Amino acid sequence: QLIARNRTLLENESFKQTWGSIYEEFKTDSSLKLAYYILFSFRRLVYAIVLVFVDFKPFLQVIFCIVIAKAKLLYVLIFRPYKNSQDGFLNYLTETLSCGIFLLLGLYVF
Repeated sequence: QLIARNRTLLENESFKQTWGSIYEEFKTDSSLKLAYYILFSFRRLVYAIVLVFVDFKPFLQVIFCIVIAKAKLLYVLIFRPYKNSQDGFLNYLTETLSCGIFLLLGLYVF
């Protein structure tokens, strides 16, 4: 909501000088694209919560981590938040590798 309300400020030159480095690599046509860092931070928080509070079931931890990685992968594929397609591809690649690593971890734990 905060991002959507203040999206008009993104083109303001003084605002851009002060805060532009936060969103310069992202498309500004959608609030969901601009919310990348918020979603990224939330994802890290969920990873931490899962790893700390679900320590009694390693397999469940792996499943949660795969679901989180897949959700981020879908976000990058559906919303394509990056201005530069190379950045989007690299993000897609790293999330795919993360999913693969979590799957291998699941096989090891199982």
